[in-house]
Amino acid sequence: MADKCKGITAHAGKAFIMQRQLAANKIIVAGLQETFSKQQSAIASVGDYMRIIPPAKSPDGSEGPEGDVEIWINNKIPCDPTNKDTTIKEHHLQVVDRGPKFFILNVTTPWLSIDLLCGHAPQTWGDDADKRAIAFWGAVATAIHKRKHSPSQVPMMLLIDANNDI
Repeated sequence: MADKCKGITAHAGKAFIMQRQLAANKIIVAGLQETFSKQQSAIASVGDYMRIIPPAKSPDGSEGPEGDVEIWINNKIPCDPTNKDTTIKEHHLQVVDRGPKFFILNVTTPWLSIDLLCGHAPQTWGDDADKRAIAFWGAVATAIHKRKHSPSQVPMMLLIDANNDI
């Protein structure tokens, strides 16, 4: 039977299983690809996790990640186990850029400032594989370089399915 239920509220069991696995392993941040969410521009709660789903369109009208990528952040596990006040909350988050199959989320707290880039590179097979890969990585490079803050002051973490043999 075809899987016809997709989106932020569909298959709540799958989202619950994912959050349970992440929580059991004390994962604070996870970048997910191929999530197939129909909801865009949302922060949804799944247990103790915030599920960040970026807008489908940029303010300039260009395409966004099309429900393909999400970042999940636990808002109960402290980043510093010795300080319970080091949890990441919704007001610490801002989507600062997006493109086809990627987005950049800035996390700014009193004790942490970092950009998280979550992406899903195109498959590296087929007639136009080179063209798709060059377009994707070009868009990612442009987004990284145009960040409003100095990359030397704000580190970046890459959460990506590179779809590449190394």
